[in-house]
Amino acid sequence: MTGILRSSVHKVGLVLLGTGGLLLALNVVGVLLGGRAFTEPPEAAVANPLFGRATTAAETELARRIGETDAEYVKRLTHAVHGYMVHYWDEEGGARVPLLENWVLHGLGRLNPERYGAYEFQHPARGLERGFGLCSQQAMIVADLLSEAGIETEVLGLGGHVVTEARLGDERTLLLDADYGVVVPYSLKDVEAQPDRVAPLYRAEGFGDEAVARIVEIYGPDGNRPYASRSRRRASEDRTYLIKWLAPFGAVLLGLLAVEATRRMDPPPSEAG
Repeated sequence: MTGILRSSVHKVGLVLLGTGGLLLALNVVGVLLGGRAFTEPPEAAVANPLFGRATTAAETELARRIGETDAEYVKRLTHAVHGYMVHYWDEEGGARVPLLENWVLHGLGRLNPERYGAYEFQHPARGLERGFGLCSQQAMIVADLLSEAGIETEVLGLGGHVVTEARLGDERTLLLDADYGVVVPYSLKDVEAQPDRVAPLYRAEGFGDEAVARIVEIYGPDGNRPYASRSRRRASEDRTYLIKWLAPFGAVLLGLLAVEATRRMDPPPSEAG
């Protein structure tokens, strides 16, 4: 009986060591790759003059500068995120979290594709590292970075589009559309009352009549609401990034303990003889 128990514990220990070591290796490779672990968006999306990547150095433009006013910072940040993030989404491939980025989220995406398959990052640094997303991803990035700088924000769903509302220290309220690269110097309440006032702002960024007409319609009062609550999603995402390291370290530790336990189960040399 002792021999069977020893063999079983030894096998479990080896499995834990192997599994933990493999997961740790995935994590280390993912760290070394950084943003290269993510799927690159198609060249056509990157080169799009309105929604593509205009700069590869946006991350150096994200921090608030000394002496910069709220209004100056929100405008510069909105354009920086717009210039860096590519408007692109592929629910069957690129939008899924890669195995090397986070094997926990990757696995959850397989088990529950409706919630974790095509995944929008809740942490701004992770969304920026991937480098692409839709309006909602860019709005969340801007909102979180501004909040970190002490500026009150709210992410708003406009019935087909998502923007960030920022309340400045001088009591002004602005709408920030990082997806289109437009700063609207009005509150949502003001725009809802007169949606046409956003038209020249979007035309100035190069958008044609058809796109502007669609945007004006979106800014109308129908369907506008705060975007889905994100605090629990952010906490859940942060836990997966903790688990992806703790779980393999725990597996390796348990594996070592199991192997050591089997060594202690070996009979003394006198009994073995």
